[in-house]
Amino acid sequence: MDWALYIGAIGAWGLIRRQQNKLKPIHFLLESLYICIAIFILSFFGDAITTYFNFSLPQTLYYWIGGLIMFSVACYLSLKSWKVSSDG
Repeated sequence: MDWALYIGAIGAWGLIRRQQNKLKPIHFLLESLYICIAIFILSFFGDAITTYFNFSLPQTLYYWIGGLIMFSVACYLSLKSWKVSSDG
């Protein structure tokens, strides 16, 4: 199991929450658990698909997919934060 993906995702989420001043330990741990479950499920399905079709994807493709997921989450949170700050 590659822990770098889990640690990187949780670290990025923690930095985003800290920047928004919404870093509460219990909520952060619960959100981190959800992130880890989502990564595990995506990794499981990716491995199952590559095993079933008998081909393997390059490791850089996994990095790009993870980066795109994290980038889209960061964009969503930025847009949400921008909407909240513009209403206030």
